[in-house]
Amino acid sequence: MSEAFQKLQVKKYTKKTYKNPAEARYWKKYKDVVKQKNTHSIMDVAFCNDMPDYLCVAVSAKVDIYKITERLFESDVKAINTLFKFNDVVTTCRLRDSKDLLATGTKEGLVQIFQTKKRLNLRTFTHHKNSINSVAFNSNKVNLASCADENDVAIWELATKDPQHIIEDAHNDYVKAISYHDQNTLMTSSYDKTVKLWDVRNKLDSNSFNYYLEMSDPIENFTRIDEYNYAIANGNYISLIDIRNSDEIVRTINAHQKSIFNVRYDSAKQRLISAGADCHLKFHDLVNEKVMYTVKLPSEVLSFDISSDGQNYALGLVNGTLLIRSKKFTPDEDEEDLDIDPEAMMDKFLSKDHLVQTSKGYKHFYRGQYTKESGMDDIISKSRKKINLQKFEKYLKKFQYKNALNSALEKRSTDITVSLIEELIQRSSLEIAIANRSEEELILLLDFLIWKISDYRFSDILVEVAKIVIDMYSCVIGHSEEVFKKFKELYTKVDTEIDEQKQMLEVKSKLDTLKTCYNIFALSSQS
Repeated sequence: MSEAFQKLQVKKYTKKTYKNPAEARYWKKYKDVVKQKNTHSIMDVAFCNDMPDYLCVAVSAKVDIYKITERLFESDVKAINTLFKFNDVVTTCRLRDSKDLLATGTKEGLVQIFQTKKRLNLRTFTHHKNSINSVAFNSNKVNLASCADENDVAIWELATKDPQHIIEDAHNDYVKAISYHDQNTLMTSSYDKTVKLWDVRNKLDSNSFNYYLEMSDPIENFTRIDEYNYAIANGNYISLIDIRNSDEIVRTINAHQKSIFNVRYDSAKQRLISAGADCHLKFHDLVNEKVMYTVKLPSEVLSFDISSDGQNYALGLVNGTLLIRSKKFTPDEDEEDLDIDPEAMMDKFLSKDHLVQTSKGYKHFYRGQYTKESGMDDIISKSRKKINLQKFEKYLKKFQYKNALNSALEKRSTDITVSLIEELIQRSSLEIAIANRSEEELILLLDFLIWKISDYRFSDILVEVAKIVIDMYSCVIGHSEEVFKKFKELYTKVDTEIDEQKQMLEVKSKLDTLKTCYNIFALSSQS
């Protein structure tokens, strides 16, 4: 009789530890309700302030409007409205507090106002000649401010087509971000490394600002923390400023390896959130001055926003991926615990229905011990217990190695996939499993490599898999645009990891030098 098939022994790798497990649990409650891949980069995402369930997304020459509470399936949110009436790429978008109006800016320099319900174009403002970087509604619901890849700042009155104010040469370089501090003051920032606060009630010129502060690097974005404090993203630093004091920066945070494109403040959790070109989303505690939690993303973050109630956040990536995450549909563990009735639990325990005595004394264990064999006994052979095999194990049993690997990859379980790869290596069949793949099957494997190749727990084995994939498919990389993009992402991921490892080695060598110098100094002082 042939030997029974041995199930795959799935290795249990150590889980990543978090310095702040409570913080990690909180941010892990946010689940993907939209994970959509587009052919163009997500230029801007913005939540409505007074109605935080509404979100507008600018991608290519359209704007999608989402309502986070509208779900067709268990984890699926669809756009409730889409505006297509654009001649060029939409670079920025904002919903008015009442979500009835949408302001957009395009690459050709047009600022447009739309009625969201009927998708009507109500106004088109034409002062700017270059790509619009940001637009901002005034809380008075009458004015709108805009800035572009130029030095001017425009303030519009929604009832007319003409600008109410034009601040000529407001900055010496491109104005990148703009926001109303209150109904009468406007905050702007620029690539000229400065942030300025303007009183829009006065006649404005380039020197009529109320507040001015210069940073060390060009400014990409800023966000308001409280009544007087702002966080400014300049280079790979976050500078905290107090607009009552224009002499100095209050504090500087250095938590990113590359430029920061977006900063937002979550008032619900009191966390400053930053994202940028290093593919990381970081959550900062400003009191303790620490990074409390980090999310690693598959591409650079071009746009980011979090809702005013802290229930949802959205990410727009350079590779065209839109991620909308929400904890509205995640049950709160604390609330679940509160639903348990203590008296009902005690009654159930005291009823003793769950305590069933199956036998009395030790007779149960001695049953049949002294029974003698009779001549009429039948011998029943022990039946072999049926082994329940998973799909990838069934393929493995039939020596269909490619199908087995595909099935493991589709499960999205790293432990299973890596254990199967090790089994294929032992069988000298890894090349067979990787060879002769279709475009979809190759992309499935490349996605897994991009996802986990930088994880220290699996990098040794996945680097070898990546080498085999490159050797086998290097001659056909240019035949498919999607496959080419995936290989490029894999190259970027590996290159970034190598750079980070080099930086860590440099830091380690410097620390070793300092330690050696300290030991020499300690010995010399003792002598």
